[in-house]
Amino acid sequence: MAVARHIRVDLLGDRSGTVWEGETWQTGISLVEGDAGGVFPNAVREDLPSFNAINDSEVEDDTTWDMYWAWRGTDKMTRTTQLGIANAALAFWNGIRANAPSDSRMIGVRINAVQGDGKVVNGGNYFYLKSPVAGGGNALSQHPAQLAVVMSLRTGARGAGGRGRMYLPLTAITLSTGRIGTTQQNTITAAGKAFLEALHTYGPVPAIVNARKLKYSAINRVAVGDLMDVQRRRRESVPEVYVEGDLSYN
Repeated sequence: MAVARHIRVDLLGDRSGTVWEGETWQTGISLVEGDAGGVFPNAVREDLPSFNAINDSEVEDDTTWDMYWAWRGTDKMTRTTQLGIANAALAFWNGIRANAPSDSRMIGVRINAVQGDGKVVNGGNYFYLKSPVAGGGNALSQHPAQLAVVMSLRTGARGAGGRGRMYLPLTAITLSTGRIGTTQQNTITAAGKAFLEALHTYGPVPAIVNARKLKYSAINRVAVGDLMDVQRRRRESVPEVYVEGDLSYN
């Protein structure tokens, strides 16, 4: 039995059928859970509680998911709870995917229990969609893959340690004079708010976690700006094709 200090939930996706073949994407959020209680909603810089997680090893499925279990909680974060969290992640994707290109698919969800030393308990639990869910936007007129719509995660804590971000692969979103429209901002914000609230209904609290100090701040607000952001690491990994012109006087 291991002591887990927080949970990490990641949506997993891939790109198919275009020049981005083989590219993958993921975006996620941290959750706080505790067998011994603790102060959760509106907490700022509270001690990170813990919960018990035991190794698991089984493959099962339902009509939506193929589930590969590596761990489960003994009281909190049971299989039933984690399946609900996976379904909430899928609902979030369905709420925003109209702004993702049709060659960008959500393929699954990963849920990790993370110990105080940063190690994952027995590997992650993987929920793979039997039928990956593609974006609903135009793949032919999408923005470069290094761009993303950012959903900011806010807490009551001041400074960078009290904020987080989810980079959403919504590269088919329509821009007007280089900016995201308010209708799209409202749609994405509403989907994000519903996602975090759904996660909370299963017990855990969405939070910004400082794993080194074993502290957390509960997320109390989400925000979506009207400018797309650049993921530098992704930009540096995208192959670029050049057209050259030799100068006549050489």
